[in-house]
Amino acid sequence: MSEIKVNKISPSTGTNTTLGDNGDKVIVPTGVEQQIKTGADILIESGADINLASGGDINVASGGTITIDSGGTITNNGTAAGFFSLSDLSFPTVTGMTENAGGTTTVVPNTSTACTITGTNFVTGATINLISTTGAILNPETVSFTNTTTLAVSINIPEGSYFVRVENTNGLSARSSSTAITASNTPTWVTNSGSLGTFAGGTTGTITTIVATSTDASPALNMTATSTLTGSSTNQANCQLTVNTVGTTTTGTIASSGGLGINESDATDYIFTVTATDGTPQSTSRSFTISTSYTIGNSGQFN
Repeated sequence: MSEIKVNKISPSTGTNTTLGDNGDKVIVPTGVEQQIKTGADILIESGADINLASGGDINVASGGTITIDSGGTITNNGTAAGFFSLSDLSFPTVTGMTENAGGTTTVVPNTSTACTITGTNFVTGATINLISTTGAILNPETVSFTNTTTLAVSINIPEGSYFVRVENTNGLSARSSSTAITASNTPTWVTNSGSLGTFAGGTTGTITTIVATSTDASPALNMTATSTLTGSSTNQANCQLTVNTVGTTTTGTIASSGGLGINESDATDYIFTVTATDGTPQSTSRSFTISTSYTIGNSGQFN
């Protein structure tokens, strides 16, 4: 066996130093300490291994890193003080975040909201960041460790969409692959609830309009009405509801092609609910009434 004793091995400027070829093994003997100085890196490529015997240490100074490619391993055969075990290399993952009240991924902006973060390999003392699509980084109001797959947080964030980043106490971290939580205001009704007016039974064409607004990034609202408005049976108004959005304002037009309340012969109050839903999706419902009236035709005259 050949032996070379040196005090220092340095790569040429701007190059790397490789120890061994494919299939070789680099052994750190018992009692030997490996030091990675500030700014230095060790790369363990795919399929390569470092086997640290009992009593050996790897000391990573501030700024130094150990990078393990897929398939590379570090095996700790001893219990040397100051070294990490393989469990310390378990990166967390973030699979989702929901608000607790309704289980949705949307919260009201600038409002304290209890939420749950789900994933894997969470630890007590983990640090949470909410990273806006604009680049802003915010912190939760509170963080509580529930178990290795669940963290409880309270957040208060401005309007926008946010990635969630979890960093464990060992420095290993993960970020959600897509935005996990959105802060958005619910749609706002401009039209007051209650009566929309009284109209002659059998009226065709446009009856009336209702209006709602949204501050969501995609402000177009969808409006859906209960069957009391849209149905054509007895005690249903026989109307259609179409929507049109200009800017942040959505107008719902209520019209009847077959005749308002065509199946009635007496004055009727049609009470129905319309729900406005934005793209987050958040929704707000409002109750309205359309009334019909009928005149007496072909009445007799007494002299």
